[in-house]
Amino acid sequence: MDYGKSFSYTFKDEKWISKFLVGVVVSLIPIVNLAAVGYIVELVRNVRDGLKTPLPEWDDFGGFFISGLKFFLGTLAYALPAILVSLFAIPFSIIGGDQPGAFIQLAIIGATMVSMLLGVLVTVLLPVLLVQFAKREQISDMFAFSEMWDMIRSDFVTYIVILIFLFFATSIVAGAGIIACFIGVFFTSWYAYLISGHLVGQYASLQPGVEKSA
Repeated sequence: MDYGKSFSYTFKDEKWISKFLVGVVVSLIPIVNLAAVGYIVELVRNVRDGLKTPLPEWDDFGGFFISGLKFFLGTLAYALPAILVSLFAIPFSIIGGDQPGAFIQLAIIGATMVSMLLGVLVTVLLPVLLVQFAKREQISDMFAFSEMWDMIRSDFVTYIVILIFLFFATSIVAGAGIIACFIGVFFTSWYAYLISGHLVGQYASLQPGVEKSA
């Protein structure tokens, strides 16, 4: 794993400015931004396969959109339990009113905590889910639990380090745009996604059976 490369590779592409700006715009438009998700999937594949310039061209927008939609649906299935638990707490909040009883308070707190834990679990699984999906773009691959567990436990330390870097990218790097200038967050957020995609792509390249380009 070359963690530093994930932060610098973007700027080594001769067309990085145009690719980057298109990504920023696409990522800001609701629904359309599913294409940005598909773009990251393609990026993961390119890094995994060892392409010299892994940043994809924006020449298959429809393909990126379908890919992003499928990945979104797969992750939504994982997030569904957390969503249902959150919905479970709503009736108790309504019944309790301004002064809920002890049981209702416990039910609301319990549902909130379970929902948060499930949300954290989905976040922790995102790298391996992305690696799995990038193989064939099949949602079913995101539920190959045995394969995913083998992938994580085969190099658990690396997986934890990747999660730490992903947290850094999505919180510190993306948040830097707010400090510099609020509008800058749109650029730093997309940059954080590109960093994350490269990190996950490197992780995917470590998996058995991966053939890199010459």
